[in-house]
Amino acid sequence: MDSEQIIQEKINEAGYEYDTLSNEIKKYLFVIEDVIDGIFEREIQAKKLLVNNNLSLENLSSLTSISRKTLYNHEVLRMYIRRRKKDFETFGILSSILKMEEKIKGLTTQVKVMILRDCEIEELKSELKVLVQKIKDKDEEIKRLHQRNVA
Repeated sequence: MDSEQIIQEKINEAGYEYDTLSNEIKKYLFVIEDVIDGIFEREIQAKKLLVNNNLSLENLSSLTSISRKTLYNHEVLRMYIRRRKKDFETFGILSSILKMEEKIKGLTTQVKVMILRDCEIEELKSELKVLVQKIKDKDEEIKRLHQRNVA
């Protein structure tokens, strides 16, 4: 989607008519959109950098020019990498982001379950009201029949 389409969509969502805006405001909107687009682009690049910033044996092999076979075959190297990887996981931004995303997924699942439960409770309340009313109606009918039989 190009800048003009994005601007038009966001302006229309907010309840304004893009076509009625002055050229000066449109110019400002394009300047703002260019800056925002640049920020989005930097964010995308930063995420790509973070994703590739890992301590896997494969990645370390390519960055150090030490063969993967060497890294795999020497216990002391594997042990050192594992220990440094633990340090990195407590420090690394991506690790924190991934942990938070997992928490968010878990909480989102809990919320969905709670919503379904609440909907079921509301349905049960509605059914209960209907049943209580039916019981009241039956009680009234029993009273009427009892009075008719007595009379």
